Amino acid sequence: MYCCPPRISPRRSCASLSLAALACALLTTVVLVAPASASAGEPCPNEQVRIAEPYAPALPDCRAYEQVSPVEKNYADTLGAVTTVRASASGEAVTFDSLGSFPLGEGSSGEGSSQLFSAYLSVRGAEGWPTQNLEPGVNPGGSASPLAVTEDLAYTFELSSNEPPLSSEPGVVEGRQAVYMRDNQTGTYRLLFQLSAGESASFFFVTAAAEDSRVFFESSNRLLPEAPLGVRSLYEWHEGQLALVDLLPGRAPADGGAAGWRGPGAEEETVELPDHTHGRVSYFVENAVSEDGSEVYFTDLASGRLYLRESAPGGAGETLEVSSGPAAWQAATPDGSQAFYTEGGLLYRFDAQGGGGGQRTALTPAGAEVQGVLGVGGEGSYVYFAAKAVLASGGISGASNIYVWHEGAIALVSSGGEEDDWSAHTLLYDSEARARPDEGVRSARVSADGRTLLFSSRMDVTGYDNHAAGGNCSEHEEPASCNELYVYSASTGGVTCVSCNPQGLAATHDALLYHANSDGSIAPPTLYPWELPRNLSEDGSSVFFETEEALLAADSNSQMDVYEWEREGSGTCAAGGSGGCLYLISSGVSDEPSYFAQASSSGDDVFFFTRQSLVGQDEDELIDLYDAREGGGIAAQNPPAPVAPCLGEACHPVQPPAPATGPPTSELFSGAENLAPAAEATVVAKPKPKSKPKPKSCRKGYAKTKGGCVKKRHERKGKQAGNKGRAER
Repeated sequence: MYCCPPRISPRRSCASLSLAALACALLTTVVLVAPASASAGEPCPNEQVRIAEPYAPALPDCRAYEQVSPVEKNYADTLGAVTTVRASASGEAVTFDSLGSFPLGEGSSGEGSSQLFSAYLSVRGAEGWPTQNLEPGVNPGGSASPLAVTEDLAYTFELSSNEPPLSSEPGVVEGRQAVYMRDNQTGTYRLLFQLSAGESASFFFVTAAAEDSRVFFESSNRLLPEAPLGVRSLYEWHEGQLALVDLLPGRAPADGGAAGWRGPGAEEETVELPDHTHGRVSYFVENAVSEDGSEVYFTDLASGRLYLRESAPGGAGETLEVSSGPAAWQAATPDGSQAFYTEGGLLYRFDAQGGGGGQRTALTPAGAEVQGVLGVGGEGSYVYFAAKAVLASGGISGASNIYVWHEGAIALVSSGGEEDDWSAHTLLYDSEARARPDEGVRSARVSADGRTLLFSSRMDVTGYDNHAAGGNCSEHEEPASCNELYVYSASTGGVTCVSCNPQGLAATHDALLYHANSDGSIAPPTLYPWELPRNLSEDGSSVFFETEEALLAADSNSQMDVYEWEREGSGTCAAGGSGGCLYLISSGVSDEPSYFAQASSSGDDVFFFTRQSLVGQDEDELIDLYDAREGGGIAAQNPPAPVAPCLGEACHPVQPPAPATGPPTSELFSGAENLAPAAEATVVAKPKPKSKPKPKSCRKGYAKTKGGCVKKRHERKGKQAGNKGRAER
């Protein structure tokens, strides 16, 4: 039975929606959803572009699809991995890869590149997402490859031995390896450092601070005379000048230093990467450098002790001792005023503003057996961590219990968990399409205010039956336990399963935070540092994930699809609901899987990979990167369908119909004059009235009447009689 889709607009007639039947089929099968309008009973501001797209009317929060990757892709799929898909916090820019090179037009960088993979940057504009290749053009015998991008995607760091050099700064020698900083808006380069003849570069980008004016990186190359030989050191680049950062108290250089770092005893949580990464990636270092670059936490690799370098641009500053012995770095606040680390099984907080060289405080009691920190928020007022000891009611001794510390009190989040619930692991897919943990990315997310924690678990956290019912979970025990995603609210103390089947059916597939890459078999080179995909919006109201399980009736393709969970009272999820609302971000009807890629900080932009055509300009079957954007949609990406050419008799001009019998229409029309078309005239001038003609006298034999001059009666009668006589004869 046909129905009018309420999520498009209750005020719009069904007859006015060219895609209403399709939208209705999608919408009436969804459970736990609210109208997608900006407010109940009102259409979305971008309604016109939403109904021009086949599947956008089913999206929540007035979202519409936008194609991010270019239309012309030279028969190459768009790809991405957790280490290469980076989105700016605003959602206005995103990086991704391809297997091969896209034809981006004459003069685009990267043309003719011999790289197996190509790295790209797309920046949103009024007419679409213009794309540029991040690999600079090279001459024969030269080489160039992107190594990293800044968090705002404004700059890319390139390793090159190109001839001529990428920069014309004084002292640059042709043919030697050098690392450059590329302005992605202008395409110009600045030199970070150049190596001696025959030397290979070692470079690990940490972060760029103070609006990208201060660049922090690690290198095993001895870039300054005072740097130790043969060890990795931490450097800062500022306005063309290099400075050594990992200086111990008294300015003695550390015997190898790394930003943050997990420290000794956490060796299993580091990973050796292939040679093309030019260095060693050492775990995720959250806020190891403050936003303005003035506070830098690092580990002395020789002693394992943690230090804080209070640094001014150019290297001047003071170094403070943070830990009393070997420690494992965990996290810091964005301004660098507080840092959190573990030492001797306890969780500590270091307050850089505590006076007298800083102040350290143990947040857990003796014997806590702290395993690690999931994340911090609220300027350090909320700290989520895992510990094996019972630190609050409900904890289980020896298990990986998850706790939250807040203002001196410790509360239980989840008990009896496993290490994957909190550690440096998140579920990805390997080349055999089996879910597995992968190092380098945490499986937990914390909102900016610290009141919301997102974590994953195979345990029975909320009572939901997560044991696979004839499905395909990665754990092969009988019965297999599927991975589910949970949200803890510090405001209520409750835990909600955001990926559990809303109809209460037993789980059949894992819920995943992120897929390793778009086809499950190849992985592009790393653009580091390893960044956490934004599965949780900064305010904690939205969660983005993927699963092969059909959680909604509209998901009918038995493929991987991208979902959004929204907290009740947020967005289009009405207040007073139970457990929030669940929506599809991908269509749920594609013949091929779709994968989550990234999101903006607010969650307004959700980037994902799919082969399905979601906008009119996408006419191939290659993998593309899309953005499901709140208030989005680009009219230029949905051009009107071309008019079909005429054939045969249809090409003949249409003949006007024969005039109807009877008096002319104009004689019968008694209404007003026809109006001019609205586009041609908006005001119709009244005609100037004509003056009445002067009365004329009748000629001889005629008499004046109201209707004019007529023959006098006696003459008219005689003529009539004569006519009658002729007819009778």
